[in-house]
Amino acid sequence: MKNDRLAIVLMLLAGSFLTACGSGSDSAAQLEPEQASAERAIARWEHLIERDFEAVWEFHSPGFREQTPL
Repeated sequence: MKNDRLAIVLMLLAGSFLTACGSGSDSAAQLEPEQASAERAIARWEHLIERDFEAVWEFHSPGFREQTPL
């Protein structure tokens, strides 16, 4: 399981680095939301691994949470 988590982190980091290689001034502005998204994805996976389904449920959209009880 630790290898799976490491692979996910490495893929997310590689995507962040490739985004940073883009040309133009917009690439710096795009890095911050993607980095935040990557951090949220990692946090969600960690909660899934720990089987903390209440915390995972919080990552879903408000519409999903309205339709799907905890």
